[in-house]
Amino acid sequence: MNRQGAGSQAGSLTTTPQSGGRGFAFVELLIAMVLFIVASVATLTAYLAGNVLVENARQTTLAWDHLSSLMEHIDATPFTALLVNFPHQVADGGAAKPYIAFVGGTAGVYPLPSEQVTVCYPDAAGSCANPPNANATMYEVRATLAWTQRGRARTVVLSTLRTSLS
Repeated sequence: MNRQGAGSQAGSLTTTPQSGGRGFAFVELLIAMVLFIVASVATLTAYLAGNVLVENARQTTLAWDHLSSLMEHIDATPFTALLVNFPHQVADGGAAKPYIAFVGGTAGVYPLPSEQVTVCYPDAAGSCANPPNANATMYEVRATLAWTQRGRARTVVLSTLRTSLS
């Protein structure tokens, strides 16, 4: 665009860019780069948050599967052998850690980080503080699985009732 007035002389000052008005100015390019970076960071943040949620769901599902497997073993155990095979408040079933095999662990290691399984027989008030009555004809059997996920303690609990008639 030439801003020469009528009667102006050749060689006067013009404001026409040398590129002839084609292309982007440096400021436009900077704004586009900033917008691209902001959108990229937002997308990356959403992706990483989604990965954390997927890991959480995977580990929680695995924990439920482990407890379900343990409960199947508890249900298949004769009533008179419950307290022996699944001792009250003994982490992992004792030094031999027999629960690892029940929940799908291999080589003496649980699949979840810092996984620990405990079985207890709560009293009428729901407390596991006291040992169960060995002469009882009915037990509530409560299995608790605890593990650590990203430095945070996680726990799932399943319970069942067993009677001497079953």
